[in-house]
Amino acid sequence: MSRRQGLDGLARWANRDDWTDLLDEVFDRHFGDVLDEHDLDFDALDDLIGADAADMLWAWCFEDFATVPRETDGVTVVDDYLKRRGWKESTTRRRHLEALKASVVGLYAVDGIATRRSVTLVDLLSARPPIVIEDPAVADVLRPGDRLAARLVEISGRMRVTGAMLVFPEPMPGLIIGTLAALKERYREELLSAADAPGAIDDEAIDRSFMREFAPAFFGGAWLGSVLSEQADDETAVAINLDGEPVLFHTLSLPLTQRSAIQRLRARLDDVDGLMRDGPDRWLWTLPAGAVPQTEQMVYAAYAGDGREVAGRLELKAGTLTLTVNSAGRAVRAESLLRGAAADLLGGTETTSQTLEQHLEANPAAVAHLIGIARSGDSSSD
Repeated sequence: MSRRQGLDGLARWANRDDWTDLLDEVFDRHFGDVLDEHDLDFDALDDLIGADAADMLWAWCFEDFATVPRETDGVTVVDDYLKRRGWKESTTRRRHLEALKASVVGLYAVDGIATRRSVTLVDLLSARPPIVIEDPAVADVLRPGDRLAARLVEISGRMRVTGAMLVFPEPMPGLIIGTLAALKERYREELLSAADAPGAIDDEAIDRSFMREFAPAFFGGAWLGSVLSEQADDETAVAINLDGEPVLFHTLSLPLTQRSAIQRLRARLDDVDGLMRDGPDRWLWTLPAGAVPQTEQMVYAAYAGDGREVAGRLELKAGTLTLTVNSAGRAVRAESLLRGAAADLLGGTETTSQTLEQHLEANPAAVAHLIGIARSGDSSSD
């Protein structure tokens, strides 16, 4: 089902000159960095990820835009539209737009589905009771266990999804929760330090403000980035790792939230199962060595002295923890592991990537890890 449906009137209004700058700003906040990284325009997404997925992303971002007040007068595009064109909308549509304007995004898990009738969602970011969404269209597209970002609103006594939903594959939800917690804590500290009366701001107000201002773009960018990275892996890979994943090296840089946290971070990394010291401020992320896949492709695998596979390498230097792995899937899993151990000590992630060819040019000794490789105890090269 198209998530642009029902937003046509508001979307046309948003194309007026007095709203286009804010609309462009919100779209850039959501997708600018990801699209720049892949040298793409938003219009190219129809062909790359499919029209339905591109429509969903458009609606996700546009719904966020509908909640953002204009700096000059504090008016939202919904306020402006309903004041000047609201007479053209039905009562139901006006209530929907009012609810959308006040909505906040959340992250949910599908706990149950009544076929073609309703969906029960569990809030993954709070302890609120399960929420029943009585909407056959939503029940048709979701599956038990799905993890999704969405806006839930109450209209005429019934809970609804405003429209756009982003379903995240595992293990991304766990990584998202850990990253959000770290970002929200930093936001809280900055907000309280700037407040004239910090005691007057309660945690619930801080949470709501954070989820309104930052979470929508975080969810949208994370979803699009994961889809495009997965496609890039498939297109550029000439080898696979022991998990059967296309090899594309990812380097993740995670700055410490405070320089004084270095000792605490070292101690926590030392306690993480699967991490082993490889130097004063270096660690190896190791996994049980699986069988080499039977394939005509090259296989890339590095081994530690105990025979375990080296799945990633970490280095703590100049207040930043750097993690290098050989696939997008391992990047997600490794960051989730780190966030689980030290979410409060690590800031936002910056990611760069290298093809296997680029990696071998920068690290010629790494050619030894292409099968057939001798399983060496040398862990000094990638």
